Amino acid sequence: MTPLELLAWGPTGWLDELTFAAGLTLVVALAAFAFGTGFGALAAAGKLSRSAFWRGASQVYTTV
Repeated sequence: MTPLELLAWGPTGWLDELTFAAGLTLVVALAAFAFGTGFGALAAAGKLSRSAFWRGASQVYTTV
């Protein structure tokens, strides 16, 4: 089997698996970005909070 045949779409090639893996990688990356942005926004809001508890919790989070 030639290298180009290995990249074919279907049961004899790997292109469908590689396409699925690339899509899954993008989904995981976007989910991680959204989670990190949301958690970072909460930490920033906590640092600006008047509550000593939330300021302290945010300080611990950003230090660690």
